[in-house]
Amino acid sequence: MTQLCQFTFHNVYNCLDVRKVNIFTEPNEDTIAARNPYVTTGGQWAPESCVSYQKVAVIIPYRNRLHHLRILLNRLHPLLHKQQIDYRIFLVEQAGNDKFNRGKLMNVGFMEALKYDKYDCFVFHDADLIPEHDRNIYMCDDHVRQLSSAIDETRYQAQAAGLLLTRPPEHIGRFKMIRHTKASRSDNGYTAFLGWRGRWMNDGLNAPSTMNYTVLSTTNMQLYTNVTVDLGPSKGHVIDPEKDTTKESIWW
Repeated sequence: MTQLCQFTFHNVYNCLDVRKVNIFTEPNEDTIAARNPYVTTGGQWAPESCVSYQKVAVIIPYRNRLHHLRILLNRLHPLLHKQQIDYRIFLVEQAGNDKFNRGKLMNVGFMEALKYDKYDCFVFHDADLIPEHDRNIYMCDDHVRQLSSAIDETRYQAQAAGLLLTRPPEHIGRFKMIRHTKASRSDNGYTAFLGWRGRWMNDGLNAPSTMNYTVLSTTNMQLYTNVTVDLGPSKGHVIDPEKDTTKESIWW
């Protein structure tokens, strides 16, 4: 019987070298592929001498962030390889010029990834966040797990989450954010967020009316699987005070 993979971290300053995270230099994809020859078409890899604890789908919501994407892939592939994780990277790209809908792209990525394999864990990853430490394990546990405990843009201060989750220690879960112009938020986005506790059971994947989308193409690139989708027009989430009330729980 094949044994489970073991983590091997020999020193504090690991082979990725936490001291030299570069968020400014953009390598081309041929260079990234040459540095990571084990990655097969579709941006996937699995260890041969052991069985990974989990099969992981990394889902990146994306549009017009090629500079960020290349820097992330250059960091992410060697990190996942060192952690002996059976993984595949999905780039879920929003077509058209409508307002970028990051949350829906994550839901679409979840649905589309399941068409490729039976994954145990889904990691939703922003293209502009670069992990600093390879001891930050890209796997799931019994609760929602936030890999980014501390981000340089917020001076590495931990952010309140408002729900039950786990995080790595702040010195491990450190990320650098690639600088870019921030997109404007939707007019009622914050109001919609505040009502999530009264809405989550009938929203997102559980709401057929908001999960309408069309897959325009799927392409197995060398470093990732591209899923380009048309999400349709985004009208934002209209709040109904009678339905979207905040319901209390023992967890918050």
